[in-house]
Amino acid sequence: MTGTRGTRGATRLAVRYFDDRVLFSDNEAWAYFRLPTVSYEFTTPEERQALATNITIALAAIRMNDAEVHLRVAHRTYPAAQWATRLDETADAGPGWYDYLEEMYRHVWAKDFWTKEVYLGVRLGLRNAGAGLGLFSQVFGAYQRTEQVLGINDDAIDDKEIARWTDQAERLGRALAASSLHARHATSDEIAWLIRHAVSGTAEEIHPSATGRRTWGRGEIEQLVDGVIHNGRSTLRLEQPAGSTHVAFLSFARFPDLMPFPDGEPWLHHADALPFPVEISLRMKLIPPAKASKDVGRKLAHARDMDAHIREAGVEAPIALAEQIDAARMLEHGITKERLPFVYGWHRLMVSAPTERLLGQHVEAVVEHYRDIGIDVINSTGDQFSLFNESLPGDRIRLNAYAQRQPLRTIAGGMPTATVEVGDRTDHQGGGWVGPYVGRPSAGPAPSCTSIPWSPRPATVPPPSPSPASPAVARPPSRC
Repeated sequence: MTGTRGTRGATRLAVRYFDDRVLFSDNEAWAYFRLPTVSYEFTTPEERQALATNITIALAAIRMNDAEVHLRVAHRTYPAAQWATRLDETADAGPGWYDYLEEMYRHVWAKDFWTKEVYLGVRLGLRNAGAGLGLFSQVFGAYQRTEQVLGINDDAIDDKEIARWTDQAERLGRALAASSLHARHATSDEIAWLIRHAVSGTAEEIHPSATGRRTWGRGEIEQLVDGVIHNGRSTLRLEQPAGSTHVAFLSFARFPDLMPFPDGEPWLHHADALPFPVEISLRMKLIPPAKASKDVGRKLAHARDMDAHIREAGVEAPIALAEQIDAARMLEHGITKERLPFVYGWHRLMVSAPTERLLGQHVEAVVEHYRDIGIDVINSTGDQFSLFNESLPGDRIRLNAYAQRQPLRTIAGGMPTATVEVGDRTDHQGGGWVGPYVGRPSAGPAPSCTSIPWSPRPATVPPPSPSPASPAVARPPSRC
């Protein structure tokens, strides 16, 4: 089971508490935000450049000591039943309307439509900031460890601690909402869906909790990770009562020295061109410019020493070493000039499929897809369960391999919020337009394209209800 290691032992899940504002792990406090997506395909090069600049500025505004962020891109099945119900509310029930609506509903349900959701987690700080300092802290730490061993530790979170971190999360939320990211706080239902989605994959349709309470404690969180995970050599098998899903985690191993933008394909948005959903988990440490400049300076000094020793021996320096020195000098100049944070990142991709054979084909397709733009992606062996835990909200970096050191503009230029989605949309409060199905984009497992040629009116007719003989009755009502 993924939930616990025993009835009295600690759960393997790092999350201990979350609500609409904060998320607590064993030692850290996080705040998660939902980022709106941007239709990328119809933007001009100037608009794309401006969007990358705005994302860079917004992320650079997260100025905290040892700032760490978690960028999570997930795909949710398109809610066909909800779409059909809302579409019916905007139409006059003329002759033949329900037959037409039911036919559209069944067509959209049968298609493999997905919606892209982007979340940004920001680590607010350590819950026990003074841990390890002084005799009292050491004694208190030993006392807590004794409680854990005996199984009598109290998992309740103090209200004062919640209020303190909530205040900090709201201040950060106001800053991100006012920025070009237009972020909002992720709700507790969305955080719960992220956790459950990671465990169940595509094997089941995830429904929100029947309880209207907005807080989740440790015992309640464990139901989200109920299931069995089989840890394989380079894949995982997630077993649920509704079926099983095979999942593979891939890491970005090498990037080219230069990636053209906006003329080239953004490296994060590049995954959306595949005919199946590819999810993303980026864990990044935002290093202040002063510290990043020192790190680059040390590397540059080491390379110059190597160059000097080679020249003293009367041998011509290798071209690769000269290129490394030039690249380090340009990087050091850029950090000093722009005064932007530097990124130490661990970038992962997640691919799933109903069978292991199909998963292998998907993994090969992803690797070759990124080779086309000069990026090496690797499906590492023996690390899959660690990478699974790393992708969960509130967790930590569990695999230090494949670390990338990049300017912040490289992350922004990847266009994490870009989507191939076009057509009408609704916001998180249910506002916006919903129209009839008119088609789908040519690239990626995007949601359907809809348009609305008439004005909405108050609902006076019941939602569509397929007849008992309809094939849609035997299928889950909210799957696309």
